[in-house]
Amino acid sequence: YHTRIVKPDDPETFHDQVGYWLWEPASETVMHSLTIPRGQTVLAAGKAKADAKSFTLKATRGDTDYGICSNPYLEQNFRTESFTITVTVHDDGTWSYEEDTVMAIKGQSELFHHRDSNHLRRVAAPTPNPLAP
Repeated sequence: YHTRIVKPDDPETFHDQVGYWLWEPASETVMHSLTIPRGQTVLAAGKAKADAKSFTLKATRGDTDYGICSNPYLEQNFRTESFTITVTVHDDGTWSYEEDTVMAIKGQSELFHHRDSNHLRRVAAPTPNPLAP
């Protein structure tokens, strides 16, 4: 997927990220990988059965399996400590998510919780991977 966010009446990109959603059936593991071009990547994971209607994925700074990697500037000034996303699949085919990205911001004593949520609907059918059997 690709997400590009702009402010109203301002065509300049405010936030941009690309990523993938992966599911490993044998281990019932869902993975969410995302990259933010300003120098950060996240690989979050959680468990979910094939028919799960809700699941939670997590990544933690310093973990080598499912973690967070940032460039030196972000690490020193806006260090991401953890990322959590809970996804809910609705009966009408839509899905929603709630995210909590916990950051240590230079000069602030309290951790900052950047929270985001949305309710999404499909706008087009997916294009199958031509290399998949």
